[in-house]
Amino acid sequence: MHMSQPDMPNRFPFTEMPTGWFAVAASHEIAPGTVKPIHNFGVDLVIYRTASGKAVVTDPYCPHLGAHLGYGGTVEGEAIRCPFHHWKFDTAGRCTSVPFAPTPSGAKLKIWPTAEHNDMILVWHDLQGRAPTWEMPDFEKTLAPELCDFATYDGLKTYPQEVLENGADWLHFNTIHQTRQLVGRVDAKSDGAHHLIFRFETKDMENDSAMDHFRGGVDFYGPGYARNLSWGKSFPNITVENSVYVTPIDQGTLQIRSMHRVVPDNADVPLENLKQIFAVLGPEITRQLEQDIVIWEQKAYLPHPMLAASDGPILKYREWYKQFYPTDPVESKAVA
Repeated sequence: MHMSQPDMPNRFPFTEMPTGWFAVAASHEIAPGTVKPIHNFGVDLVIYRTASGKAVVTDPYCPHLGAHLGYGGTVEGEAIRCPFHHWKFDTAGRCTSVPFAPTPSGAKLKIWPTAEHNDMILVWHDLQGRAPTWEMPDFEKTLAPELCDFATYDGLKTYPQEVLENGADWLHFNTIHQTRQLVGRVDAKSDGAHHLIFRFETKDMENDSAMDHFRGGVDFYGPGYARNLSWGKSFPNITVENSVYVTPIDQGTLQIRSMHRVVPDNADVPLENLKQIFAVLGPEITRQLEQDIVIWEQKAYLPHPMLAASDGPILKYREWYKQFYPTDPVESKAVA
């Protein structure tokens, strides 16, 4: 029986945006005093950084007469000032100053829960308006700025769950990216229900002297972030990291922020050696990500895929991801 190509809006059953922490900017993009309009989760927002360095994300419109704070708004100390009539609001959203008049007690901006970890500014998104139920971890610092870089991809026609599923789809690293075949397991260690860990290695690693063998793993922290780590024979005493942040822009479109770096296991690794490894890391991550984007933007989601023995723990990942949707699990919905 022939099945027609699903229409673009119906090829995924994810009808609601998930709950959790999502990246909205890299830390270096928002210097103290910066005010910037952004659009995520289907709504307009404003991000700014105070003089002391605190990052704040707020609804965009001044409650006075509706001016957009992201266009002409300014930071004054620890407050943002409206460009229209110069009302000021503190980092909790309270109005603290009105020119030539008493401050209205009820004037307030909606402030989104915001945190900063690992050189990313994160916002907590929950359609039901609940406060954050867990926090993102902090990892070791980068040894040198030249060993870390970022890339951003906007307007991708897919969903966060689809992108992060790559970390559970071990076979595709071989079939699409031409890496060695991977085998692995689910790691029972975690720091809460929001944390899922997979560990893997190239097949027959101990018996094959090929220099492109490696061990690795992926740590999922909620619905919007996966930290991929690799350790290989070709780069001993070094951890290669690629962190992938996926953030909804609108329903069916998202933004990917990719951060990659190399971290030595000890101080004896020469910096020049690290730079040589880092120089090939960025182009390789870009190559693989752009190969995946072609697939993501055209594929359909099958709630009951016909998996093979060589596939990774895809169903384990999907079962874990269900918890981040506010209502019905997506598995119960059929693809058109």
